[in-house]
Amino acid sequence: MFKKWFVTLLLLAGFPFTLSAQLSEKIDLQINTGTALPLSATHFEEYWNPGIHFGGGLEYTLNDVITLKWDAAFNTFVFMHDEWKKDLKATAIEEIPELEGEIGDFIVNGGNRYILETSIGAKIFPMPNETINPYLSLGAGLINMSTDEILIGFSGPDFTGETIPYFTAGVGMTFLNGEGFSLFGQVAYKYAMTKDEYKFELLEPGVDYSLDLSGNYEEQETSMVAVEFGIVFDLAKK
Repeated sequence: MFKKWFVTLLLLAGFPFTLSAQLSEKIDLQINTGTALPLSATHFEEYWNPGIHFGGGLEYTLNDVITLKWDAAFNTFVFMHDEWKKDLKATAIEEIPELEGEIGDFIVNGGNRYILETSIGAKIFPMPNETINPYLSLGAGLINMSTDEILIGFSGPDFTGETIPYFTAGVGMTFLNGEGFSLFGQVAYKYAMTKDEYKFELLEPGVDYSLDLSGNYEEQETSMVAVEFGIVFDLAKK
């Protein structure tokens, strides 16, 4: 009887280590970089250039068809100063025609936008075990958008948004599977309803005029497409 219990205890003691080893064999680390393209209406696509995307995450292989994943990424977008200045002048003159010919040139700095995101989801491989393996990616998570202050000869307000839910979907493929790693490329669409607000003051000699260019939104659509290329490392390989 004692021998039977002793063997049972040994098996139970070894079970967590066996389970841990099995789990580690299915966990991969992925890192990626690429470009992010602003798509949403309002002023995101109009006043910000495509930016840099980089991120990474962990993947857990459930079976040959489904892989669970956690991702995190950072995206930057450069503010188009000249385009914004042109529209700012036009809006001011449209609302107050007397300003035409009175508004001189002015310097605009700042305004770059940053989007931080994290999500959980899954990759679905319809044709597993192929050298070139296409997949569908789905996920949801949290996104945070912030914008540098915009300077027009004086300090204007910057904007730091709250962290809100977002949805992402994409397609991609893995290729060049090597010993302990594989390469991948994907295009992912990301969508959220963000809050944004801008308030600027245009100052010229004899003119004191407050202009709210963006309509003082409380809520707006923010969407982008990230074109990503990266590498997945098999953590079980030494």
